[in-house]
Amino acid sequence: MVRYLILSFREIVKSSYWMGEKTRQTALEKAEKIVANLAYTSYMMDNVTAVNDEHRNFSAGNSFLLNYLNGRKFAAQVQGRRYANANQPTDWVTRNFIETGPAVINAFYSNTRNSITFPAGILQAPFMGSGYPYYWNFAAIGTVIGHEITHLFDDQGAQADGEGRLINWWDPQSKKAFEERAKTIIDQYSGYNLLGVQLKGANSQGENIADNGGLKESYGAYRMYRKQHLNDTEEPRLPGFETLNSDQMFYLSYAQVWCGDYRKQEVELQVNRPHSPGRFRIIGPLQNSPQFSHAYRCPQGSYMNPIKKAAVW
Repeated sequence: MVRYLILSFREIVKSSYWMGEKTRQTALEKAEKIVANLAYTSYMMDNVTAVNDEHRNFSAGNSFLLNYLNGRKFAAQVQGRRYANANQPTDWVTRNFIETGPAVINAFYSNTRNSITFPAGILQAPFMGSGYPYYWNFAAIGTVIGHEITHLFDDQGAQADGEGRLINWWDPQSKKAFEERAKTIIDQYSGYNLLGVQLKGANSQGENIADNGGLKESYGAYRMYRKQHLNDTEEPRLPGFETLNSDQMFYLSYAQVWCGDYRKQEVELQVNRPHSPGRFRIIGPLQNSPQFSHAYRCPQGSYMNPIKKAAVW
């Protein structure tokens, strides 16, 4: 599935005529070099004594504070040894010196490694399942994969090349076009209001760019997979949803991922965080998707099919 998402993103880049040719080719090369880390770090399974050996000099006591401080010190020492062995694309992402564990229900990207990481915790229901319809798997875990891919090309990720080096590979015209397109996302999300709280599009532009790109890539990947493996035919319809075709179910499955509710106090905090509230992680990308509007026959100019659409990728 990761490969289909990368291929889908590359197709988007190929049609991004707002980019200069050299910049577009560099973006395609960077996409091709993306490293995907899945489920767990390999050293845990390749060497059965590795974890015990690594923790041999760490001991825990009865003091929470001392355990916390010793744990941070130990984690910094482990990371220091790894940094001394050079930065590897297959190294797992760390947060506050703590390596992302396999039980974590989240996904990550690394600019300096040009990598994306999906722990085992998120590679299960409700994000994916071996018996789930393909449209569900692509709409749920597929958009998460696409989200992380897009992060490598958002306002922060675009500053690194395919080797993870922080160098400017954008020509001035392409960079200006990127910033202008990013502003359409900022303006769109700044116009949203939830429970009387106005969103701040500038705060969440990177995540919003990734949400929009992730949905577009996952739908493209799904149609690519369906054409190659399902002869581009409709998937069997689910009981209770017989009136919805596979494309409609794809977008319904996507919305289910971020479906939730908020108190006003939480919204006031959320607007200062990197992610938009779940409601607009659904509505924002869908409003920008012509494929969604076509699937659900949304009238042009309606709320879910505005004439003016925002996009970076």
